[in-house]
Amino acid sequence: MGLKLHPVSSEEITEVEEFFTQSSIREFREFFPVEMADFAAEHFNKQEFFYTARNNGELVGAIHFSIQGGVGHLAAIQVKKDLPLNLRERIRHKLFQKFIKSCNEKECHLSLVWIPYQYRDAIDYYLKQGFEKEYTARNFWYKNDFILLTKEL
Repeated sequence: MGLKLHPVSSEEITEVEEFFTQSSIREFREFFPVEMADFAAEHFNKQEFFYTARNNGELVGAIHFSIQGGVGHLAAIQVKKDLPLNLRERIRHKLFQKFIKSCNEKECHLSLVWIPYQYRDAIDYYLKQGFEKEYTARNFWYKNDFILLTKEL
């Protein structure tokens, strides 16, 4: 398989954003109130990361995450849905490992992910990767429930 991960170039942003919105909810990009985000931006250097997974040149997956104040925040992983299940799982795992590797390289002490309740089936994967369920937020964002998972690094 010719699967490779690459940082998203400025020329690819539109393509990758469209890839995410095909089967994900675009409103879940930022989870914090404006005031908290402004404070954090002022006091912690927030770094955004955006990678694609391509198989023989075809866009088959993407990941978006940030690192700020020693915490890695996984915002989204998307894998092309019409691929065989085992291939989707390998792509998702490779993208996820890029997130964890980046967190370790940036010396993060914690990683986190908010799982929308409608994607709760994904929780088992994160638990197997060492995450712990911390909290269920009821009506947290656009009246949807979210589940917070964290992992100490």
